Amino acid sequence: MKKLVLSLLTVLSLSGFAQSFSTGNSNFSAGYGIGNFMQSVFKTYQTYDDFTFKAMGPMFFKYENALSDRLGIGINIAYANASVSYLDKGHIVDTTSMTYYKQTIKWSTYSVLARLNFHFANSEKFDPYWGFGVGYRGATWKYEDNDPNYDNDAEVSNFFPLGLELTVGARYYFTPAIGAYSEVGLAKAIVQFGLTANF
Repeated sequence: MKKLVLSLLTVLSLSGFAQSFSTGNSNFSAGYGIGNFMQSVFKTYQTYDDFTFKAMGPMFFKYENALSDRLGIGINIAYANASVSYLDKGHIVDTTSMTYYKQTIKWSTYSVLARLNFHFANSEKFDPYWGFGVGYRGATWKYEDNDPNYDNDAEVSNFFPLGLELTVGARYYFTPAIGAYSEVGLAKAIVQFGLTANF
């Protein structure tokens, strides 16, 4: 198995570059994003006592098939979550034990979008493009607190499930099959980057 993997990597690295995006090619990318709006909103609670913040993503998984040397169609899947908890010492829920009001907010989101990419270069290693995606977007918010006098716990799903994205990006190939990608624009993250495979 080890010899097979080494042989495959050798072939990929020694084979000549062709146009990086051409009719019939398929591309798979996996990446991570920074600059998510909801995660930034959660961080504004850091002025409260015992502030804790956890987040994952946004993570991106993309598949694209080249319909021509300029146009590709595919699917984008993205996921992100975040949670924040904090104490409000201006609100005591139990004066005997001096228990302060504690709130926890959790959020998660995912999207499955059909995507069109328009490629505007003819290069062996560099593949710039802009893309537009539309499809389904799901999101859930969950609220919990420790106030024994009220049942404030709640869970709400998104009311508007339409997902959209518009980005500009580029791929750069280290070998004919393996490279890196980056995109900026309106998506679950302002900036995203990761690895890409062309086959």
